[in-house]
Amino acid sequence: MGRDQIKFIENNIAKDRLNVLVMHHHLIPVPDTGLEAAIAEDAGDVLKMLSKVNPELVLSGHRHRPWSWKLNDINFFFSGAISTIRLRGFFENSYNVIQIENGKISPQLKIVGGDFIDFNKLTRNQQ
Repeated sequence: MGRDQIKFIENNIAKDRLNVLVMHHHLIPVPDTGLEAAIAEDAGDVLKMLSKVNPELVLSGHRHRPWSWKLNDINFFFSGAISTIRLRGFFENSYNVIQIENGKISPQLKIVGGDFIDFNKLTRNQQ
C-alpha cells in the first residue's frame, strides 16, 4: 500500500461513523487457497495502523474464496467469485451481501442462483 496510502487511511477514519476499508488484495491469509503470494507486501504495517484506528469492516477479494476473520475487533470479509471457474475451497460462484443496521453488521454469502449462507456458519463448518 505504501506509507502515503497508510497515512491517508489513518487520517480519514472517522470516530463518529461506520468505517469500511475496501481493497483488492488481502492483509491476512485465506484458508484453502494454496501458496500465499498475494498478501499486500506491507500488510504488517497496515494491520498495525488498522489496530489503532479500528474500522468496523475490511473487505477484500482476490483469492476467489469467501471467508471471514475477526482480528483485534475488526471484521475482515473476503469475497468469493461471482462468475469464474477458478474457485478455491468453496466451489460455487457467490458474492457477499452485508447489511448494516443501527451499527449491527450482518454479513451473508449469496450463492449465485441459490441460497444465502451466514458467514459464521460458513467459517465454522469449514474449519
